[in-house]
Amino acid sequence: MRKPIIVLNGVHGAGKTTLATLLEQRNDRYQRFPEIGAMLRQEVGMNALSSDERFDTEVIRRETVRDSILFATQKIPLVETWHIGNLAYVSTRSPRLLASYEKCFPQFLSLFDPLAIFITIPWNTFAQRATEKIEPEQRQELQRFYECIQHVIEASYARFHIPFFRIENGPGNLEANAKLIEDFLSNRGL
Repeated sequence: MRKPIIVLNGVHGAGKTTLATLLEQRNDRYQRFPEIGAMLRQEVGMNALSSDERFDTEVIRRETVRDSILFATQKIPLVETWHIGNLAYVSTRSPRLLASYEKCFPQFLSLFDPLAIFITIPWNTFAQRATEKIEPEQRQELQRFYECIQHVIEASYARFHIPFFRIENGPGNLEANAKLIEDFLSNRGL
């Protein structure tokens, strides 16, 4: 039997961490697992635009190692980004790694039954929330990068038949969106 997991996807600053933390606090059946790529970027002082194949390879390795923890937990994992989001980063930033990562993805799906929450924000909100260490002239490049990420994530949902729920998490929507997600998960038995 595959382990159910809830995957939160969205651009940097969309509210994945905030919503996952809130959901975990409201329901003791959930356990939050933060985005590995964001943690690694902080460790090595890189941003999304400067990361490279070595970086993406390390994210994939850490994510795969963490899968055993996700599988073993008694709670339902709330996972930020997971392999779905990492596929998008790899395809956009390190395309030479994509074919081998895509070959591994069905193995992950044989263990896990992901249900995705796709969190969007208006691009003007993204510009306000973005904390990536970039130069001001790189803001538009960062937005274009994350637009690609969003597109690849949506395509991955369709390609791998991953059910998802989309919400827009603009300013002032946090409580309402948490309730929408809770209702959606409850209707799915989670």
